[in-house]
Amino acid sequence: MIYFVFLACGLTLGIIIGGLNAEKKAIPFKDTLRFVLSSVLAGVAGARLFHVLFEGMLPYYLSHPIQALSPWNGGLSVWRFFCLLSLSPVLKTVG
Repeated sequence: MIYFVFLACGLTLGIIIGGLNAEKKAIPFKDTLRFVLSSVLAGVAGARLFHVLFEGMLPYYLSHPIQALSPWNGGLSVWRFFCLLSLSPVLKTVG
């Protein structure tokens, strides 16, 4: 639990610092916040999808499909989350 508290604090601090730096470069804070939040949501969705498909839990989730949508019961592939989150600026640039 404490891990996620520190993660949330780091994310909040990153949003504030990133937003201030973006405004220095004439990028509105609203755009920065929208980008960060969509990146985090994509990262959580990707981490959950990876857990469901590739970490040996697929038979369970096929018989309990609603549970596949509930990451609060455990089962986020956290390192995949960070990988997808780090790729989001590249995807934003390409898209």
